[in-house]
Amino acid sequence: MKKIRKPGTHRSTEEKYRKIREFARSILLPSLQGIFGSSLSLDEITPSALAQAETWPSMYARLRAGVSQPGWVWRKELARFRKRPRRIELSIWFEGNLCGLALGRISDACVVASIHYLEGRPQNHPLSGQIALLATRYLEVVAVAIIATRYLEVVAVAIRARHVSLESPVPGLIAHYKELGFVHEVHKKGHIARLIKRVEAV
Repeated sequence: MKKIRKPGTHRSTEEKYRKIREFARSILLPSLQGIFGSSLSLDEITPSALAQAETWPSMYARLRAGVSQPGWVWRKELARFRKRPRRIELSIWFEGNLCGLALGRISDACVVASIHYLEGRPQNHPLSGQIALLATRYLEVVAVAIIATRYLEVVAVAIRARHVSLESPVPGLIAHYKELGFVHEVHKKGHIARLIKRVEAV
């Protein structure tokens, strides 16, 4: 039987979790600016973020072999996830340039908060160093992963979730994610489908 929602329930839940995401960003930002500088900022996935993300596919063609484009479209996935108030939504900026996007959700029982989509800018990433292209691409992804996973933990603490997870982790980054505490593996069809970390106080 389909659940009947009370009038205003969706709107009030949406506002509740918007405030949780805003709170998480405000808690996290000072420590990140202490590491990366005051030009770093965090936001929801805004129209400006989507506009910049839509320039990323053309950048992949200019990258060397071994750096592949993700198989999703941010505007499409965001529209799908925004039907769910309990979501993870983050854009990472530096000096006005979009550096990364993360999108995920919080389980209905608020037990697990997970990131399903995560991408760093393919080129000219302000958070990376001046090194070879492939190494730079790796560091870009790592920098975005550090920020996004930390943000995920702050949200989880705010909603009193017990676990956070990364869905379908990129194989080449699994070792790095484990260093960040995502050590429990969930396997499906012979590969790692999810990495889970138990939440502790931030």
